Amino acid sequence: MLDFVGKAFGIIFASVGFLVCLALLLAIPIASIIIGAKYKDDCPVQKYIPIYLIVAGAFGLFRNLLGMCHQGRKTHKKRSGEQVEEERSKERKGCEGIIDCFMFAWFICGNIWIYGNYKPNLTDATHPKYCNQTLYLFAFWLTTATYIAVAVACCCGCCFVALAAAFS
Repeated sequence: MLDFVGKAFGIIFASVGFLVCLALLLAIPIASIIIGAKYKDDCPVQKYIPIYLIVAGAFGLFRNLLGMCHQGRKTHKKRSGEQVEEERSKERKGCEGIIDCFMFAWFICGNIWIYGNYKPNLTDATHPKYCNQTLYLFAFWLTTATYIAVAVACCCGCCFVALAAAFS
């Protein structure tokens, strides 16, 4: 058994693509948690921005790890010839669906808190009303990057559909 686990981890971690994807999937939520916690009391203009980052990072990290564990179990069962249980898959999808709904609602709240205070005076560090520059800009660009990623995915999807229709 120990030999199998060692070989399985060796195969999984030998993939450079896996390591790059893992780093990206985990780096952003971890950075959100760290920055939100570090500057938790440094945003008097909107005290929920650091909390938004901490909660979004924690749930994002949990969601990514849940998906990776499921994929690992599924791959292991396929390799060993076992049947993948459909009921367990439905339970997992239900759990992930609830987490996704919460994260979507939390994202909307974050948009309100972040964009509602857009263009804060980040240069006046002595003024207690504004957010820490690192905190605010990280939250702002993380949220904006999400919109950019969704727009790029939609454009790629539309191009794929158009190409598929043109060649069929």
